[in-house]
Amino acid sequence: MITATVVYFLMVLPMAKYLARQEERRKAKEGTQEVIEVTELEVLKEIRDALVAQRGSGHDRR
Repeated sequence: MITATVVYFLMVLPMAKYLARQEERRKAKEGTQEVIEVTELEVLKEIRDALVAQRGSGHDRR
């Protein structure tokens, strides 16, 4: 029983905490990736709108 307790506190408990921290980091990284993708999408939409506006105003000049 003493051996099991020692193994639990020296091996199992620290490993569980380590895996929980790794999972939190993974989730935080995924959240950051989603924010980057949304920002990228917004920039691309702005570029598209600017090109459409430029094409529209350039077409009137001809």
